[in-house]
Amino acid sequence: MISNINSNINIHSISNFNLNNNNPINKNDNLVTDYSQAVREELGYGVDKDGFFTSDFNKAVGLPDDYKIYAKSVKSFIEFQESDFFHSTIHTLDITQTIKNAYKIFSQLAPQTQNSSFSKNDIENMPLAFSMDSNYNVTKIHNNINDYYNSSNSYITFNTWNGTGFDKNSIETIFRQNGNVNLYENVYKNEDGSINKGGVLMAFLNSQKFGATNNILEGETKLLGKITFDKNINKKERDEFLSFMNTNKITNLFHESNAQEWNIFSERLSMKLFIKMSSNIGDSNLTQKAIEFDNEYNELINSNIPLNEFKNKYMDFKKRHDEFVKEFQKALETESQDKNQSDVMKDNIGDEENKPTKRKPIQGKSDNNETYKDENINKVLETLLKTKFDKEKMLEILFGMDINRHDDSMEIISKMNKNNVENKDNSSKANLDLKA
Repeated sequence: MISNINSNINIHSISNFNLNNNNPINKNDNLVTDYSQAVREELGYGVDKDGFFTSDFNKAVGLPDDYKIYAKSVKSFIEFQESDFFHSTIHTLDITQTIKNAYKIFSQLAPQTQNSSFSKNDIENMPLAFSMDSNYNVTKIHNNINDYYNSSNSYITFNTWNGTGFDKNSIETIFRQNGNVNLYENVYKNEDGSINKGGVLMAFLNSQKFGATNNILEGETKLLGKITFDKNINKKERDEFLSFMNTNKITNLFHESNAQEWNIFSERLSMKLFIKMSSNIGDSNLTQKAIEFDNEYNELINSNIPLNEFKNKYMDFKKRHDEFVKEFQKALETESQDKNQSDVMKDNIGDEENKPTKRKPIQGKSDNNETYKDENINKVLETLLKTKFDKEKMLEILFGMDINRHDDSMEIISKMNKNNVENKDNSSKANLDLKA
């Protein structure tokens, strides 16, 4: 613990002033504050009266003294990476090594300046994208978006995605929110319009799915991290795991292509869709079961358990989930039959009302003596989905996704996943394309 904190300083008031004031903090000294001036600790490091990490943090992560990092922006980044967001790969983030990795790359992209901030011109002239090797050495600079699309192991420098394309680098675009990370950009902005170097570094770190963020992260991984980039898992282990999952996958409502391959993304969507469809049927017991399976599945894929342990737990989950799917199928079939009978009755009533006189029904015998046969469950569900549900509309309902604006980003995410695997020499046959 820090021993020289001044008890007369109202830390809460200072923090509130910084966060609630929309104007930039006027920083007379843009160099990192010495640890002896820390007023509290965050993540084990000192924090000064303005909320920035002190010199001990910079020393630990290998940053020069003119890179001031706001503690709350780092905490927000950590919380997001360790949360339950759709592409989360990290269970426990090693922020020290993560920022070391980020700075190694960023220092090769940023202009050399003696100033403690980057000017508007500095930022606008930074590369739009870049390529790098597995040791974080930048191998190529891209200032044309087509070069980014056509190059392997390429990454956007800052999150400038606007929903349909990438904007140019500017002080307005580099802090664009990606996920739920709050970088507190105002505290990095100076009165002359320049941006503290630490703020630009944090914007680079938060490039997320279009940038190098996933490659930079260090720490204990979740399932998605283990099957894409975890350095402690070799290619043979990963391939064996994926082969097992391809063979033993659960019923997936979103498998329309590559049905032989297990897909963690569409499987997660499938869990949500089971909830929505059960609710539409009106079966509260079925809906509750779907919710419980969804919660259990999310807890499983977001844990940091070894792959072998995951397989055992997944098989137990699959056994119980298969029984649920049978129950769900019967409920769907019953609902469909009830609806068809109701429609027939309405049509008959309408026909009778429009007839001038009633006629005696014609007696006949059907040549079709077939009784109902239990079809393959996946075919039944596929048919019901095609006739009763619009998948794009369902995605919008479940996750608030704007499908018309999301297609390009899906392709870029797929590109990123492919590059991750190639870059780490951990290629696999996992289907990580969200379009599945």
